[in-house]
Amino acid sequence: MSAGAKFLGVILLLAAFLRAATIHYGTNVDEGVYWSEGRMIYQGYFFYRDMHLNKPPLVSLVAAAFFPLGPTPIYPMRAVMLIFSLLGLYACYLTARELLGEKAARAALLILALEPFSAVWAKYLHTSTWSPWFEAGVVWLLVTGLRSNSPRRVFLSGLALGLYALNKQSAIFMIPTGIAAWLLFSPEKSARRFVLDGFWWLFGILPIWIPFLLTVWLGGAFPAFLYDIWTAHHRLASFFADHTPAFRLNEWRSIIALAPLLWLLPLGSLAGFAGKRWKEILFLWIWFLVTLWGNVFFISHLWRHYLLVCMPPAAMLAGAVWTWLMDRLETQAARGRILVPISWIPSGGWVILGLFMLIGWPKNDWTYPGLTLTEERNLARHVERYCPEPFLLNLTNPALYVWTGKEVPPCFQDGRMTRIPYFMTLAGRGYMDQDDIVQTVEYWKTLPIGCAVIYDRFARQIWNEPSMEPLRIWLEHAFQPPRRIGMGDSYYGWFLLFERKRD
Repeated sequence: MSAGAKFLGVILLLAAFLRAATIHYGTNVDEGVYWSEGRMIYQGYFFYRDMHLNKPPLVSLVAAAFFPLGPTPIYPMRAVMLIFSLLGLYACYLTARELLGEKAARAALLILALEPFSAVWAKYLHTSTWSPWFEAGVVWLLVTGLRSNSPRRVFLSGLALGLYALNKQSAIFMIPTGIAAWLLFSPEKSARRFVLDGFWWLFGILPIWIPFLLTVWLGGAFPAFLYDIWTAHHRLASFFADHTPAFRLNEWRSIIALAPLLWLLPLGSLAGFAGKRWKEILFLWIWFLVTLWGNVFFISHLWRHYLLVCMPPAAMLAGAVWTWLMDRLETQAARGRILVPISWIPSGGWVILGLFMLIGWPKNDWTYPGLTLTEERNLARHVERYCPEPFLLNLTNPALYVWTGKEVPPCFQDGRMTRIPYFMTLAGRGYMDQDDIVQTVEYWKTLPIGCAVIYDRFARQIWNEPSMEPLRIWLEHAFQPPRRIGMGDSYYGWFLLFERKRD
């Protein structure tokens, strides 16, 4: 085995260990949404028609595939996510090697492997954890396809882009990145070649999206699909007025603090515009800035995990700068200007780079969301004791539906029956109007709902907002006074439990 293969194996093993170390911690709320959506799909509910999805369905469909293994298949699901994360790291390595060479690719791989925020998030079944790896695959196949004049690779890049678009709408921001790749790397600059390459790239999307759209249309879900992923997003946008540019910059700064080298070192690559790899550096900056603008500043709101997708191009630029520094040191050592044996510099450089990546580790929340999977199961058992009925009104992490085996109560949107696992996130932000709330609560009164479990902030919203008055009145009259249950110090581990009054 070559030294390069050994290095690659060691870094991937290190990345696997780091990511697996937190696999036993509790579900992220969004992971709970996708997990509960997957269970409903497995139970036979049709996506969009029978249940609300505010994104394309890839993650929910993947979640559904694990339920034949058991009622709560969290560990198999997370194990597959970790494997996919390692494959994604390898895709980033291949992309960096194609653009910048072997040394820079190794540096980028080491930086991404030790970045702490992405290491914690790698285990989650989540659209944001897949996005960076899809982008790396799309870019690697596209750049290699353009350079080698291979329509097959360009088509495969389009296929990867189609899968990415089935994962998250922000895949659309890959289009300007793809155009930049053609302008910089296509050996033939002509309108004919542009149309031909564009045809193969976009043609690759069709084998994914034509069957999907046909399935949605034949299932009678097309109007609901358009509403959920387009209209509903615009209706919800007004509820994020506090996500100002200052707020977004603060969120980005909080991520920079966890791995300063990843985000600050790329600034040194600006000097690379004067070098022989200026096209590659320019492309990486275009990729990074388009992704940053699209996922951080363009959309209506920002959560920190949206920045995961910006990490691959940033790591590649950082790897290019680190490689230049190490090459410079080797040159100075060879000339006798620094008293360090030249043979020490490569291995010492990797050690120093790894140590630099540890600087932000103490600031990272390694135990997020603050409780373990075992504690989540125990909370679910506690709820089950008070709720023998088949339905649960769960206004907490939707994963509780899976842990307890309870059904999601149907609700109504514009007269259409649907199911919303994370009800308050949508109903409390304008997805449902006053008439929808009234109709929904009246229907809930007829269902065997044994308990309602509600996070504190949602309880305050229900009691304070006029639009939630029908729900508040029903909770006050049909349920016993709430008891506060939970464990640990995490917000996500505590909620109010309302037990139904029984004759």
